This record gives sequence, C-alpha cells and structure tokens, in this order.
Amino acid sequence: IEHFINNGKKIVSFFLLSLLTCISIFYIFTFIKHPQLGPFNIPNYYKQLNRYLGNKNNTTRILLLPPIQSGYSPFFGSDSNYYHGINYIPYVINYPFITLATELTQTGSLASKINRNIIQKKPICDYLKKLNISDILVLHDLNKNVQSLSSVDQSISNMKKMNEFTRYNLFKGANQNGIYLFEVDKNCIGNFVSLDNNKNNSVSYKIIDPVTIRANVHLRDYANLQLLTNFNNNWVVLVQKYNEEKINIVDQLLFKNILNTKHSKPLYTYANNWQLDKDFIFRSFGTEFYKLNPDGSIDIKFVLYYKSQSYQYFGLIIFSVFLILSASLLIIFNKSKK
Repeated sequence: IEHFINNGKKIVSFFLLSLLTCISIFYIFTFIKHPQLGPFNIPNYYKQLNRYLGNKNNTTRILLLPPIQSGYSPFFGSDSNYYHGINYIPYVINYPFITLATELTQTGSLASKINRNIIQKKPICDYLKKLNISDILVLHDLNKNVQSLSSVDQSISNMKKMNEFTRYNLFKGANQNGIYLFEVDKNCIGNFVSLDNNKNNSVSYKIIDPVTIRANVHLRDYANLQLLTNFNNNWVVLVQKYNEEKINIVDQLLFKNILNTKHSKPLYTYANNWQLDKDFIFRSFGTEFYKLNPDGSIDIKFVLYYKSQSYQYFGLIIFSVFLILSASLLIIFNKSKK
C-alpha cells in the first residue's frame, strides 16, 4: 500500500508538472506567433505621445495620416510576421484610431475627405465632428521615399495654417524624424457619448479608460444613447445603482444589470446606439437604479463597457489560480517524501 501511495504521488506530480508545462508552452507559443504580440523596435517618442494624450484628458478618436498601405515598412524596425509598424501603434497608444486604408466604409470615406480637404486647404470641421476626431496624427517616420515625404510635409504645412486646430506638437527621435500631433479645436469635436433627442434629455460622461465609460443621463422622453466608436456587439450598457458613486467591479466583470435593449448602428453606419425608454427601465429595474423627478423625468447612471475585457481578466485569474495550486501541490508532495 505504501509503495502504491508513493507511486501515486509521483504520478500526480508528473501529471501536474506536465500540464503546467503544456500551458506554459502554449502561452509562450502564443506570444511568439501572434503578430499582435510579436517583438518590435518601436521608438520611445510613441510612448511619450501616449503619456501626453493621457494627460490632456480630452482624447476621443485619432485620425492617422498619411494613408497607410500594406507595402509600407517603417524605417525604425523590420516587419515581423508580415506585420509592419502601423499594426503595432494601437497597442502602444491606447485610443481609438481611424485610418484611410478602408475607403469602402462610410467612416473611411469621411476620413478620406478630411485628407483631401487638407491637401486642398479647405475646411474640415464638419467631417471632424461627424467622426468625433479629437486629434490628427501625422506619421512622418513611416516611409523613406522622398516623394511620399514631400506630400506629407505639404499636408503638415497646410494644417499649421488651418483654423480647425488649436496647436500641434512634434514628437521625434535623435534623427529628427517623428510624428506630428495636431489637436482639433474643441468647437470642431462632437460628443463621444450623446443622445439623439437632446431637447428634453441630457447626458454627461467621463471616460474611465479605453474600455469603460461612465454616463449620467437625464431622461424625460424617448432617446437613443450613441457611442461614437466603431460598432461592436461587445459594447454593452450596464445600469448602475443610483446612490453608488463608484463603479461596482464585480457587476462589471459579471455583466450584471445589463440594459437589454436594441443595439444598432444607424449613425454614419459605424457608431454604437442603444434605445432608451423610461417605461422599459421602470419594468426592468427597481427604484434603486434611478431617481424619479417630480416632472416625471428620471436620472440614471450607465456604464458603457467593452465586455471582451472581462474574458481576458477571467483567463488571467484562472491561469494564476491554477499556477498557484500546481506549485503548492508540488511543494506539498516534495515535503511529504522527506
């Protein structure tokens, strides 16, 4: 019996060690082969730009110029797994991007009109409002081709003279090449979160992080809550208890109190949109979720959340728990042998 127990411990230890090794190999393989996580030599001034965007607190969407084609390869690093430097920028700068690469969509078409008007020195404010662009990022470091850089330099020169921008900044490296950030005048920027019927309704919002937005809504009549970012079914609206000042992390991770209403994209064929109806809210949620005013209107708090972020957290939690348990069991078995 003692021999069987000792052999059993060895078998369990071997099984746990093998399983942990397989999981570790899988994670290492994912980081090596997944193009979004591949190693890349990105200049430090991109990190400086990201810090600057975070400090100014009014960044909504960024338009990348010039047009980026798949054949472009930046001089600051070779391509990795057929992915070039432009593919890594969204993972260095944590804000939504628009490029001119997809002209078939209405968003790409509007962005192309912005680029065309810049070249022709025409106003672009109307297009900026429709796409809720707060900044235009001109990548001066993506191509060594003299002709392409000449076109980019002309656009930069034109933008410096346009009234739509409040200021610009140059983030550069030792070789003097870099990226220009043009900040759009606040009068040209639309609201990242808005209501289509704002005559008797109103909304204020705060961007907590790129995947979490808090919105306070005063609702008297029927309205649509609009989020001016690319449509994705992973965006959900959570209803927060009215007296709670902080977002409940557990409710957020478990998708509790979701506003189960129609999610569509009527705005410029790209934006997220949710229908808000007082009667639906009365039927679906208790009085602790809203404040009823004497005139019949309600005040309610929403959290707009990108739910895929929770899946990542769950994966990390499960992997961490399994790793700790496996390590603890191995330590216990080794001590029992002694």
